[in-house]
Amino acid sequence: MNVKSVYRIKITAKTPLLVGGRTRQVRHHGISSHEQDKWIIPASSIKGALSEHLKNNVDQLGQDLVKKLCGEEGDGRTNEGSMRLSDLEAVNGVDVKSGHVIRTRIAVSNLSGSIVSGALAIFKCAKPGVQFEGLLLLGDKLNDDEERAFIGFLKEQREFYIGKNQTVGMGKVEIELTELKEEKRELHRKLDPGMYVVVFEPLSPFTSTEVGFETLEKKYFVSSKTYIPATAMKKVLNVKRVTHFYPSNAEEISLPTPSTYLRPKHNDSHLYDCIFELVRSRLEKKAFLMSKDGERLVEARGYKPLYRDQFVKVTEVVNFHIKLNEYSKNVAESFWVQKSYKPAYWVGLVYHDEPFTLPKYVIVGGARSKGYGLMRLKECSKYVHHWRDSVEEFSNFMQKILNKPTSTYVPFLFTTHYYCVDPEKDFGGRVVESFASIDYFRVYDPSDGISGKNKVKIMETVAPGSVVIVEYEKSLEEVLKILEEMKKNGIGDHTELGFGDFEVYPVSK
Repeated sequence: MNVKSVYRIKITAKTPLLVGGRTRQVRHHGISSHEQDKWIIPASSIKGALSEHLKNNVDQLGQDLVKKLCGEEGDGRTNEGSMRLSDLEAVNGVDVKSGHVIRTRIAVSNLSGSIVSGALAIFKCAKPGVQFEGLLLLGDKLNDDEERAFIGFLKEQREFYIGKNQTVGMGKVEIELTELKEEKRELHRKLDPGMYVVVFEPLSPFTSTEVGFETLEKKYFVSSKTYIPATAMKKVLNVKRVTHFYPSNAEEISLPTPSTYLRPKHNDSHLYDCIFELVRSRLEKKAFLMSKDGERLVEARGYKPLYRDQFVKVTEVVNFHIKLNEYSKNVAESFWVQKSYKPAYWVGLVYHDEPFTLPKYVIVGGARSKGYGLMRLKECSKYVHHWRDSVEEFSNFMQKILNKPTSTYVPFLFTTHYYCVDPEKDFGGRVVESFASIDYFRVYDPSDGISGKNKVKIMETVAPGSVVIVEYEKSLEEVLKILEEMKKNGIGDHTELGFGDFEVYPVSK
């Protein structure tokens, strides 16, 4: 969806709100959605409530406009609708501890008229008066008249309901809209040719199906990748080359890479750089001491910014989804738990060899029609590598071991998947050693197969975070030029999918 207009949306609770769907407690259903002790209304919930509000007033708006805004049932990929909302966060200083109401519910048997055994439920709700703010985005498929009709309707019909227990007086809200005209003038950023570090701020969680294919009817806990695949970002950014986008902390935004460090098993606060010891032990055929300070070392999982000691922690967001019967409003057979991610920022690299533009708002990943995957461009800057010192330091180390003072050695750290056919040809040098693991990458190929299931390809690749040591019988200056060209084009096959991106292992700080 290409964004045409941006509105700030404010929701005020008139009665207690029980907007379920998101919590870090997987087994806990009796609390309204929240993040980091703040009440929220998930993007999927507010979009669903607004869509229901529009459908209930289809006579006033017209069926065509309602379909244009909300999309069509069962047609989520090709017609996702022209209305998107971010997560809405409580803004008037009310948190989960201070701004809640406890409601107790019971169930009564229709046959006996007595309380059903075990049917006592206690709900923790956002109290009346809590205000939520977020963004409403409209796509360019709406013309000006349709946009005015829609916004005018919301300003007239300001009250509607959201969440559970609406029949017992809960979930009534009031909506206010303010057009952000300055946003409309800055919906794209023009850039010169080159490679850029691009930072996006997530406005709702990102979800992407892991390797394999299972329908929601058969899979009740759906896991997601902790990164945004290059294939997804390339489609929405429309540039020559894109890398995977990895999560970054808010304190210090920088380019993250998959961790190849080892950490003590009982102490997460320290990370030890073992690449020198690993290479020496392999080449000298000696056992590598896998312990330090009396603690056994295990593989670190997660992401670490280049040339930083900071470690990026990634916390999943848990969303509960149900499918309602459109006529009875009862829960249908489908119920599933979606584990997704919403870090402080997503950071990746973008390259194009002609002038290009980046959209300020993008929608990427799965479940887009439910409000997932909405992101806003935070910043972008020219990519500058810091390879020289690392290559020089590592080469000095390797020259002493192999007694080859004229060769240059590069420790390639793969930041995306690498599809290897002929490594000597791929690198243009001699592969001395590798510390690699295998990963599987899921690709949707519409040209292959006749059903949605058969269109999914599973590719076996070298995993991001793998390190490959390559020897070049060239000078440092010549090698740096080779690396710069490889960085633009990628290494190996399927670079059009974002494969083959790398950094030089950061052995120098």
